[in-house]
Amino acid sequence: MSTLPFGLVDFPPSGVMMVMRCEELACLEKSLGARLRAAGEEQGWWGASKMIVAVSGGGDSVAMGALLRRFWGGTQIWGHVDHGIREVSHRDSQFVESLARAWGIRCFVARRNVPCERLKGESIEMAARRVRHEFLEGLARSEGCGYVATAHSMDDQVETVMLNLTRGAGIWGLAGMPHRRGPWVRPVIAMRRSELRRYLQLLGVEWVEDETNQSRDYVRNRVRLDLIPWIEDNLNPAFSDRIFDLSVECLKNRLIITSRRGAILPWLRRPFYPARVTWDRKRAASLSPQDLAEALRGEGACLKLPSLDRVRIQELVRKIRDKGPFSCPWKVGWWVVGDRERIYFLKEPLAYHEVERVNLSELLNNPGSNVDVRWGPWLIRFDIPTTRTPDASFRGGSNLQLGYVPLDLSDPDVFIKPLDESSCPVPRPLRPLYPRVLSSAGEWYPGKGDAISVSMCAIIARVRLMPKG
Repeated sequence: MSTLPFGLVDFPPSGVMMVMRCEELACLEKSLGARLRAAGEEQGWWGASKMIVAVSGGGDSVAMGALLRRFWGGTQIWGHVDHGIREVSHRDSQFVESLARAWGIRCFVARRNVPCERLKGESIEMAARRVRHEFLEGLARSEGCGYVATAHSMDDQVETVMLNLTRGAGIWGLAGMPHRRGPWVRPVIAMRRSELRRYLQLLGVEWVEDETNQSRDYVRNRVRLDLIPWIEDNLNPAFSDRIFDLSVECLKNRLIITSRRGAILPWLRRPFYPARVTWDRKRAASLSPQDLAEALRGEGACLKLPSLDRVRIQELVRKIRDKGPFSCPWKVGWWVVGDRERIYFLKEPLAYHEVERVNLSELLNNPGSNVDVRWGPWLIRFDIPTTRTPDASFRGGSNLQLGYVPLDLSDPDVFIKPLDESSCPVPRPLRPLYPRVLSSAGEWYPGKGDAISVSMCAIIARVRLMPKG
């Protein structure tokens, strides 16, 4: 925590020193205020009437709140998440609530237990970011705000670029964090951490320090505390400024690539339930490696998936262009799976193994009724048709698959199992996600065809296969 209690200014008794301090504050405010406005105009939020501001209680976010309060004409609504990771995290939330009250700002605090809310494949940091983003985006919706501000500074950007370099980043990684992504904006992205803390010291405003920021157990902290200071001391004192300038240049190029990507993705997509996204593989393979890599990054962003490093993206590009079947994990339980015709973005589970037993006696006793069964991603509806229509051909996961299964009056049970029929038209990667309906008199699965005649059985049940809403 800073040495100055909130609301107090520790001016030395000397009148000369007081004047010097006031002049320093005025000069720093002028510079920071100009950069804040430039960020607001570039990112589009300067003219907004209100905005969600993510405040952790640290120096960067408190300084951002102070600068917005001083220079911006809109209304701040603070959002804070107590992640339940650190023993003293309640101290941070109490501080933020107290400061918001002192400044007359509405503040919403969410208290969560992130370690217990982690998803498969998530690190603690990833889970905390997901929980925080969900809360802040929900708060923005409920408050009718179009923007959510975070306090990433120039130092955060430089650290991000350096970390991306160690992972083999290309131009995408060298651009670092976008200054705006959807509703997320970064008002202090062009300000140094030291400037923001000095501004608070001159104001006499305190903040809280996260003690984990000094722990060298984390790679980012080692970059911040050791690597960058060494480079600035021994190679280039302006290293951070130069890296930030590089990120801005790469970001401009990335925006050009992103605009092109926006035209490519609709051209690739071919809906095929239950895959969340399906691409036409022939079209994907026809793209240049660079365009295909950017399309993969773009689809991952659309699905809100963690980004992949350049090596993983290049591996996916190679497998898609090789045209053979493949299956590659993304992250957090997502997979990219390909056959000769399509590429599927699938979320685990990639197969359903349960066998469902359904008794259709109700249909036999009440011909006008129906029986609904939820199996995997499907709603399966059984009824007894009064008239027969030709069996619908397989339409690749459209909103309705229609077929018929014969029933034995003495045995009205049917079983729903995962599809394993090798001759069916369902693409192989999706077969474990499709049902097969079996009775003692016959079976049906999507694409089986209409091979049932009335003379073969006494009763025929109609099967309608619909996506489970």
